Amino acid sequence: MKDELFRNMKELKYEGFQDPFYIAYSIKDVTSYSVVAMMGSILRSTQERNRTKNVRVLVGDYDFNDESLDNNSFSPPEPNEIELPLDDDYYGIRRSLWVTTDYIYKSAARQYKSNLELLEQKKQTISEMPHRSFAKKPAAQIIDRLPAIRFDQQNLEHYLQDLTAEFGQYPAIEHSSAYVIFTDGYNYFVNSEGTVSVTPVRRASLHIFAQRKSEEGETLQDQIVHHAFTPDGFPPTEQIRKQIHELCKYITSVPLRRFDDEYNGPVLITGGAVADLFARTLFSAKDALVASDLLPDPRGYRSSDQSSIETKIGKPVVPVTMTVRSVPLLKEFNGIALLGFYQIDDEGVVPEKETVVIEKGILRNLLNNRSSIKPSEIANGHAAGPAVIDVAIENGVTNDALKKMLIEEAKKQGAEHALIFSEGSNGARPAIATRISVADGKEEILRAPMLEFIDLKKLKDLVAATKTRTAFNFPFGTEQMASFIVPEAILIRDLEVKGGTTTFFKDEQFITSPLNK
Repeated sequence: MKDELFRNMKELKYEGFQDPFYIAYSIKDVTSYSVVAMMGSILRSTQERNRTKNVRVLVGDYDFNDESLDNNSFSPPEPNEIELPLDDDYYGIRRSLWVTTDYIYKSAARQYKSNLELLEQKKQTISEMPHRSFAKKPAAQIIDRLPAIRFDQQNLEHYLQDLTAEFGQYPAIEHSSAYVIFTDGYNYFVNSEGTVSVTPVRRASLHIFAQRKSEEGETLQDQIVHHAFTPDGFPPTEQIRKQIHELCKYITSVPLRRFDDEYNGPVLITGGAVADLFARTLFSAKDALVASDLLPDPRGYRSSDQSSIETKIGKPVVPVTMTVRSVPLLKEFNGIALLGFYQIDDEGVVPEKETVVIEKGILRNLLNNRSSIKPSEIANGHAAGPAVIDVAIENGVTNDALKKMLIEEAKKQGAEHALIFSEGSNGARPAIATRISVADGKEEILRAPMLEFIDLKKLKDLVAATKTRTAFNFPFGTEQMASFIVPEAILIRDLEVKGGTTTFFKDEQFITSPLNK
């Protein structure tokens, strides 16, 4: 990779066009293992080796280049593209990188020339136009090779056979399955600034799924999900067996009244639902705390998609009790491995140990990649967005105290009931709610509630949180894992909750399952 990069930096020429000033290569080299089982039998067991590459070529300079005036930085595949060989074939790898580099460079050189012509046409300097710059960063050297692990796919098959056999005790479960995906390998990165990194890609996910239909014909389903660096990091087998039995009892238990009402009032949110709420509110909503690098089209064809959140830096956006930090170098929290951990981002930027995003309610920073549209923006090593996020809320209380505060808040609002909104401890279970009577404390479990979309403004209604905190791992984006350290429960003063609207029909069954002996 380094040899081909240096050769291209020295020799890439295109008559009438400028030479490149920056080139970066990344190669993801992984082996993926996948095992799927049902009712004690293996349905599929595969092993696949895969190498993928990414090439970035910039023409111009850091302040003004081919990406500066165009929101579309995507380069379609070249018709003569050559895939990377799986063998460590020195010239095969260089040849594959060369073909892609040649194609992307020509496209970038043409775009940069077009950008120069646009400036001349408008009779403006680049500083007079909205534009995107590319941050210059010092070279970094990170070589992180993990000890090789002995992975026995046959043992994993036996593991899933034993777990899925448990469903044989529940003939009412019409469909069940389990699968494990384990990916192991490395990301290799080099760029023309001198950065070289080798970082591990090691992640395992366990999914266990069960489904049945109610007598009314409604599909009831649930799942257990666990993420770890390797399959050895999953909970003990007996603990998962217990979770399977709890899952089956949950699905087969009746009656569980469906939440068909509308509710506006205080809501206590617990478990994985807390992490999910903060992930969606802080990093997936319109006002996501991620710097935008989208520009208004200088030709006037497109309006700006830039988020207004960037105008709120230095201003209060959430309660003063709340602080949000990005801590990507943190590997563990209270014995829970944080899968979002990384040492260098996809653009070769080493993140700070801590980036304070919100401090006591005031927005201080946004997560940013190397592209910026404002001089005040700093490339802080978050090319893939959030990785490990710590959400802390001051003046925490006990779980019991928070529940009492829920009832008191409901009384203040004149409500007859209050809601506790939760999902499975892994954050993957379909939402359930517990409705509590304000008068006598009687509780009723309801299915299929749906929280309204929550934005930063709604977080200002946050009343309190537990002082105890925990961490959750879950996929964020296509390949990224995110870890959120959050309170075990939070209370929000006013939320809207609606019932599910799924249409279902009764499906007559003429022959019962053979498990119904």
